[in-house]
Amino acid sequence: MNTALKRKYSIPFTLEQILDLIRSLPLEEKIIIEKEIERDTLVARAAKIDKKVKNNTLTMDDIANEVKIVRKKQHGES
Repeated sequence: MNTALKRKYSIPFTLEQILDLIRSLPLEEKIIIEKEIERDTLVARAAKIDKKVKNNTLTMDDIANEVKIVRKKQHGES
């Protein structure tokens, strides 16, 4: 692991100071920070998406019946 990642900071930064610091970093270090933020926020983002997704009420029987109907129509059966 990079020695820069092992440093610990306990200085109270403002959000703007943190953003300024990130903007001054080289691309490789910005990518490292991006990946860490993605990991840290994954659960919250997944929960937000889960709330937006409708529940699936289809059963395998529903799907099988729909397939039979479509196949009958394709083969000209009534």
